[in-house]
Amino acid sequence: MSELTGETDSLQRLLDKDAIGELLVHFSYVVDEKDWRAWTDCFGDNPHVEFPFDSFDGRDGLGDWAQRALAPYPVTHHLNGNLEIVLDGDTARARVKLLAAHMPSSDDPGTHFDVAGTYHWTLSRTPNGWRISRLRLDVAYTNGTDPSGLAPAT
Repeated sequence: MSELTGETDSLQRLLDKDAIGELLVHFSYVVDEKDWRAWTDCFGDNPHVEFPFDSFDGRDGLGDWAQRALAPYPVTHHLNGNLEIVLDGDTARARVKLLAAHMPSSDDPGTHFDVAGTYHWTLSRTPNGWRISRLRLDVAYTNGTDPSGLAPAT
């Protein structure tokens, strides 16, 4: 392998990791903004999404499914940290620690239901850039009262 090829491969890896990181940050922002079209656009053609309360296959209706799940919470605040991305050609695995506050009323921000856990993503390179093909949330703990039923049974 020539030195130039190695540098090109290293640059492409950095560009791919940056694009994936931007996609996953965007994913959380648009959830909090309740922009379900933009949220759906984070996914590829045939995604599988798995949360403790339910799962969904496919792209058609995915945004409506998420909107119904979070309808009891007009305000949410998702924080992500410790992003790890492992590239494998045109696919990647990523995981990130999550802390999300869910507020049933914008008039009472002191009342909230919190979820902490780890998002696990599988991503694919598409003609439109990197997209999520699989998403799973493993919940580490919750705090507060969940009026919606989103919390995993204990």
